[in-house]
Amino acid sequence: MLKDLFAPDNVAIYPKYNILISGIIELVGEGIAFSEGDTWKHKRRVISNVFNFDLLKSNIPKICDICDKKITALE
Repeated sequence: MLKDLFAPDNVAIYPKYNILISGIIELVGEGIAFSEGDTWKHKRRVISNVFNFDLLKSNIPKICDICDKKITALE
């Protein structure tokens, strides 16, 4: 069922957003979550190069440091 939901040819059947959240789109912009078609494909291709396993693995210490600083700041 999920495969059918996210298939590109089912955009008319399962739109990603409707009029109720159009205000959110105006506020945050059209990121990958609210993009469709060729725009979505382009954004996905750009992002997939950034989020590969080796790059994320090499940045784990930096991610942990940033998270620790933010959590400490909240406390």
